[in-house]
Amino acid sequence: MAGTMGARIRAAREASGMLAADLAERVGLSASAYSLIENDKRNVKANEATRIARALGISVLSLLEDEASPSLAAAARSVTTMHAADSALLARVNQIQDLRLALPPDRRHRHASWENVPEVDGLNEVAAARALADWVRASIHDHEKGAGRFVGLAEELGVHFGIDVIVESYPGDVIGAALLNRSYPTIVVNSTQQRQRSLFTLAHELGHLLAGEDGGITVDGKVSSSSPEERRANMFAAEFLLHRDDVARIVKESTRQIAPALARMMDELDGSYLSCVYRLHNLGYINAAGRDALIDLRRARFIESVEDEGLKVVLQSRSDELSERCVLPTQLLGTLKRAYRDGLVSAAPIAGLVGMSIEDVILMLTPTEPAPEVPVVFGEFDPVDVVDDAFSTGFPG
Repeated sequence: MAGTMGARIRAAREASGMLAADLAERVGLSASAYSLIENDKRNVKANEATRIARALGISVLSLLEDEASPSLAAAARSVTTMHAADSALLARVNQIQDLRLALPPDRRHRHASWENVPEVDGLNEVAAARALADWVRASIHDHEKGAGRFVGLAEELGVHFGIDVIVESYPGDVIGAALLNRSYPTIVVNSTQQRQRSLFTLAHELGHLLAGEDGGITVDGKVSSSSPEERRANMFAAEFLLHRDDVARIVKESTRQIAPALARMMDELDGSYLSCVYRLHNLGYINAAGRDALIDLRRARFIESVEDEGLKVVLQSRSDELSERCVLPTQLLGTLKRAYRDGLVSAAPIAGLVGMSIEDVILMLTPTEPAPEVPVVFGEFDPVDVVDDAFSTGFPG
């Protein structure tokens, strides 16, 4: 990519599909003034660069760097298809990318596990999704069941792949996003959606990372996309979260009775009612008529029909909410803490990630001076005898 500021702005705008006149209007510039910027005949003010980056859904740093930033590759997806440039969630992702890019290169390390991702080129979409799901399943310990599965899986992704998972509440239709850079992979999940949907979003974004889309930002909204990338990510999420071996085990343990098996899938695998119904159909356990009958029955009526009273109570009482910051981005936090102590960043980004005040973060990260050692002189008595006497006779008064 060309190294001038104007060329980088032009490339980002063209990637988004936005016309120069439209972008100029959005950032409050005349068409002629904006044209001068793209042709490097006018300097860009700091506030103008910020407005341009925000309108294109990219980070300011991506316009300032000589090399193409990962966020440039996301402009077409995030702006033209979803209008996510105004999303607080996307702004958060760009903020995290800016933090990462602002750190020295030696603070960014690619986790070794990424070198072992299986090659799936040449496989059809279903076979590729299954191969990746099987590899992840064998690589991590996804043993947490029920409502705790999201947190357990997020923590495992951090340990085995160095993936930071951020769970925060955002307005709008954007439900998740990911930084597709394996040197600092990050998944952001909108906690305003149902917990089961959040779990699917987490696996969906992991699918993007596994597919080798190294570089860019993927943004996903409530409106489903039919692009090949989104379709592959959805297939991976279904194959991984509702793995065929788990479904086969549950069906077998339920003596091949579909209603008990469906209830157990919803409980153990934390799958939504509809996703479990579709999975049973796709794996051949129910036919189309059975699928449609269960869809028409709906979740609440199905749960009411569950014969296992204990399981029924669990499904009825389980909260659909996912708490903000139920997991923390440990990789990024560790890096930022070291950078703070080295004087490279302030306490503000750390406070934002952990939900604390800046003052509390400063206190937390400020080393405490060890108390000076004061020599103790006991004189003529034995302190052990004094303690023993106190416990045996009681303290005076």
